[in-house]
Amino acid sequence: IQARGKRRTEIGTAQPNVITKTNLLRLNGLCIRTSDRIRHLGVKFRRNNAANVIRFEARKKLAHTGQRVPGSVTLAGMSAQLIGAHMPTGKGLGDALRRGKAIGCTAVQIFTKSPQLWRAKAITDDMVADFRAAQAETGITEVIAHDSYLINLCSSNPEVEAKSRVGLADELRRCHQYGVKYLVSHIGALTGREEAEALSLAANTAREILDETPEDVMLLAETTAGQGSCLNASFTQLGAFLRAVDRPTRLGVCLDTCHIFAAGYDLRTAETYAATWEAFGREVGLDRLKVIHVNDSKMPFGSRKDRHAHLGQGEIGETGFRLLVKDPRFARIPLIVETPEAETHHAENVARLWEWTR
Repeated sequence: IQARGKRRTEIGTAQPNVITKTNLLRLNGLCIRTSDRIRHLGVKFRRNNAANVIRFEARKKLAHTGQRVPGSVTLAGMSAQLIGAHMPTGKGLGDALRRGKAIGCTAVQIFTKSPQLWRAKAITDDMVADFRAAQAETGITEVIAHDSYLINLCSSNPEVEAKSRVGLADELRRCHQYGVKYLVSHIGALTGREEAEALSLAANTAREILDETPEDVMLLAETTAGQGSCLNASFTQLGAFLRAVDRPTRLGVCLDTCHIFAAGYDLRTAETYAATWEAFGREVGLDRLKVIHVNDSKMPFGSRKDRHAHLGQGEIGETGFRLLVKDPRFARIPLIVETPEAETHHAENVARLWEWTR
């Protein structure tokens, strides 16, 4: 790590250093440009072998203002900042945000319609107004929607394929109406098709849907557990799907920790955690990652079975989640809990994630 500017100093200890205007600090690829003079910035470095990054903490105040380093240039707070849960929407999306705030969420995932039905209730002006009022009240602006579980863009059933095309386009438009920027989707399953054919069909359909829907909503392909014939259980296949669609500004990724663990990507130790993210970066690209579903797994590693467990109480265990919430690469990525017994346990799982950031 080097401070670059009028002074060029090799930094490796807790010795005070003077960082001057326009200096550029580079931390594992993350660049922070300071706009003020910071005298004797006590910088404490600790090698975190688990995440293979250097964490650091600014301990002094801005010399000339007496204020703490502003959020835009802060050197602290590298742990997760956007932690939340998938909240029930039975009483409306606004209620989901308010209930999320009450259990400590700074991000929330919702359904904009029933995930078990093709039809959807029309969105009214009052529904949108209440949702936006709830955002203003709670300060929760990071809201993610999840689409219907019925959607399968590569179904071998012509009726399901047609309904899926219409349904996904409608889900994207509903997000646009509410002002929700991300829509998570499982994309599809082979259901009798060969893998190459299914992947091509799903990619072509997704591209056509994205081209005819509002540009301010990004579709996120979710990683799957490989249960049955679901697409995108491997990073290699997911990367191929993204490249085939070829709409990088409209298509991103939602990674589910339970799903990738069941699909054969380990998170249980520092070494396997680092290896899994290295593989994701190589095959998919960290820049495509927009949301992480944070779930433990009831089923063993590589089981290809999707069964969520409470955090730290399943087969993944605490270590992987502790590494995740302290990984500075994901400080501004929403971490969304989808664990069982939402009404009684979401608050506990959200609190557990916050505790592990400390």
